[in-house]
Amino acid sequence: MCYLSYLLMKTLEHMLKKAGLTMNAVNALRQLSKVKYVVVTNPKGDITTSKISIPSTEQRQIMDVLEVEYIKSEI
Repeated sequence: MCYLSYLLMKTLEHMLKKAGLTMNAVNALRQLSKVKYVVVTNPKGDITTSKISIPSTEQRQIMDVLEVEYIKSEI
C-alpha cells in the first residue's frame, strides 16, 4: 500500500511540474480538499443533480492538470 501511495504522489508531482505549477502533491491535495461536492434533489425525489463548488484559481489549475471538469464561472 505504501508503494502505491508513493507512486501516486510522485505521479501527481510530475504532472504538476510538467504543467509548470510549483506546488508539491501534498499542497495540491490540500487545496483540492477544500472543494465541495453538492447533490441537490427536488422534493419529489425524482430529479437529482450534482456539481462541485466553484474552485479558486489555484484549484482550477490543479484540476486542469488532472483533467477534472468544473464550473467555469469566475469568482
